[in-house]
Amino acid sequence: MKCLINCVDVESSWLKDVMPGLFPHFLRILNKPLLEYFIDFCALNGIADIRIVKSDPTAEMENYFSSGPQKGLNISYVMGKAGDSLQKVILKNSRFCQDDDLLIIDGFFFLNYHKDKIDPEYLPLSEPASLRGGAAEDIYFMPRGSKFGEIDFSTAHRLFPDLTISELASVQAYYQLNQKILTQQQDNYFLPGYSNKSGEFIGKNVAFNAHHSNFEKPFMIGNDVQLHDNCQILANSVIGNNVIIDSATTISGSIIYDQTYLGSNLEIKDKIVYKNFLIDALSGEYFQIADKFFISQIDRVLENSFYRFIQKSLALLALIVGLIPYALSLIFLPFSKLKFSKTEFYENSDGTKIFLPQVRISKSNFCNRWFFRFALDKYPLLLKVLRGQLDLVGNRPIPANSYGKIILEKVDNYHPAVIGYPEIYASNFADNNFLLHEIYFNYHCSLQVMFKTIFLFSFNRFFSVRRYYQNGFFSG
Repeated sequence: MKCLINCVDVESSWLKDVMPGLFPHFLRILNKPLLEYFIDFCALNGIADIRIVKSDPTAEMENYFSSGPQKGLNISYVMGKAGDSLQKVILKNSRFCQDDDLLIIDGFFFLNYHKDKIDPEYLPLSEPASLRGGAAEDIYFMPRGSKFGEIDFSTAHRLFPDLTISELASVQAYYQLNQKILTQQQDNYFLPGYSNKSGEFIGKNVAFNAHHSNFEKPFMIGNDVQLHDNCQILANSVIGNNVIIDSATTISGSIIYDQTYLGSNLEIKDKIVYKNFLIDALSGEYFQIADKFFISQIDRVLENSFYRFIQKSLALLALIVGLIPYALSLIFLPFSKLKFSKTEFYENSDGTKIFLPQVRISKSNFCNRWFFRFALDKYPLLLKVLRGQLDLVGNRPIPANSYGKIILEKVDNYHPAVIGYPEIYASNFADNNFLLHEIYFNYHCSLQVMFKTIFLFSFNRFFSVRRYYQNGFFSG
């Protein structure tokens, strides 16, 4: 049996308003995309061949599901055209749809099922079947050899007596669905996270102080989450992946989306936080938080004249101390397998560009390892600190290309620097945590953080240079 999932031409005005840029079938239900619940349903019914018709041209979906090898599924993707009827979609995919029984999932909705109550023997049926949701939510079953346009589904057999559809017609409906599954239907689906206790779902690489944090069940925490001291994650809360929650902040009955930083001493109750949108889950009202609201304190630190004087003084000291080691390194350049070039980066958030020297490694050897242990690749950049073109410690310079432009728009109060804060973690632009490191630094920027960053960067460079190599940090 095969399954055709039609994700094209989905109309959801509330989703466009409060979660702009989010592909509808990637809407997270308890940290799991809506589309993944459909795929789980197929796997439970023994359907291994799945075709997804989508309107999103990016490869995000393909990368997420990785063609389904982990579940023994064969998932293929095709682009669909907005305005095409379901019958036309089936016609365009006729080669896939023929020669086997076909299940069709069409529309934007949630499928209510219980993973332990599905009997794979129920399908295939010998006659057409359907399940109607609302105006644009449908599931169809077509036996082999039948044609969609020739079937009267109003009189067709009904799919699964216990199978129902929940419409996702509003923010409130979406929020209530998350709450219902978390509080009442945890066993119905395959949910992400690990726990030996009921009502607790905790992902990988979750960092928190057990003596200074408080948790109330039920709750869900995704992967790569940092909870600072005195955080409280209270009942019915869902924390996404790659999230930082600062000290003394309380989350209650709320959904925090991926890639989010929440400041300290906040109380988030019955809300949905998506990027810089704060959504009231009960009323559906929402507002977009202006960037300056978050970075008003940052401006006072990063633009402070004393702060810049300290940075320039340290850069001058580093130039003097590093002069002899850098001069000696030039002698060994023919043996170092290093390649020097200039690359264009963004100089500020307005899009002004600057050329910075870059050092690339063609092959690792003794000479270039010590070159990087002493961070001599940074030495030429110190002059730009004295000229005011770079900070000594700040954001990692963003390449002036199409991908870099996307990142630039997400980094508030961008100040490129010789030592970018993410570098103490050997973090590059491909890391999920990269933006979180940048946001964290901008929010907490101080002289203490600056000195701490310099120390950790120097320590890691000298003792953990292989880690930087493995992360492609010096490969461009």
